[in-house]
Amino acid sequence: MKNRVVSAKATGVVLAGMLPLLPVQVLATGSSITEFSLQLDAPGCSVSVPGDHSLGNMVAGTKKTRAPYTMKVVCEADRPYVLYAEAIGAPSSGTDWAAMLVDGKAPAPGAETTLKLLKNGTPVNLQGAGKDDNSATFCSGSTARACTLVPEVNVPVNAEKGYVSTTVRFTLRHT
Repeated sequence: MKNRVVSAKATGVVLAGMLPLLPVQVLATGSSITEFSLQLDAPGCSVSVPGDHSLGNMVAGTKKTRAPYTMKVVCEADRPYVLYAEAIGAPSSGTDWAAMLVDGKAPAPGAETTLKLLKNGTPVNLQGAGKDDNSATFCSGSTARACTLVPEVNVPVNAEKGYVSTTVRFTLRHT
């Protein structure tokens, strides 16, 4: 966790006692600001991923699932977490799909090869909504576990030919 600077303000009031011959009351006020740093070290989690994941050769007019993609989460202590996904730089996308670039460029509308990531046959959210919404996450727990997604690629009949790619960012959020 980050260091936090917390400010505290203290105000004091002092009353002097009464003298028998000359009644005098003294009132003094003052203030001071004290700053201190606080560092909280909470055990974290690590996520290991296979890196680039090849989707193999694709044929126009097909929709196929590809080899699974498995991420492993290891936590130093029981600490609740969720994983969520977000397609980065896709030329277009929906809640659970992302268009893929062809040779680094956006294909013509309607000629887009699209990617979905499935967990147990259900598409996961690819818009990063898991940042604030636990229902848009695809993996959760508090200890070590493996989280597997299966890519599904839809290549339309009129798909542009070339090298297709997309980037999906996976984020671990503690809950």
